[in-house]
Amino acid sequence: AGVYTVTLSVSDVEGLTDTDTVTITVEADDSPSFIETYGLVIGIVAAIVVAAAVAMMLMKRKGGKGASSNEGVEGIDSGEPGPPAN
Repeated sequence: AGVYTVTLSVSDVEGLTDTDTVTITVEADDSPSFIETYGLVIGIVAAIVVAAAVAMMLMKRKGGKGASSNEGVEGIDSGEPGPPAN
């Protein structure tokens, strides 16, 4: 922001000259930027997307099954084989 003065002087080969001056006023933009307006929402959505991606990767690694062994699973005798390893 501020006031700026620009002066242009020209001359030709015959020695003729001319000068013009222009004053330019630049005003501050007080409106909030896109990031200031939507930054929090973008951050929250990004965090949710990352959390969902991590959860999906972990579920895929386990094969989508809740229990990975027979320990603690009600109704399964400990002598029976467990689920296949991935």
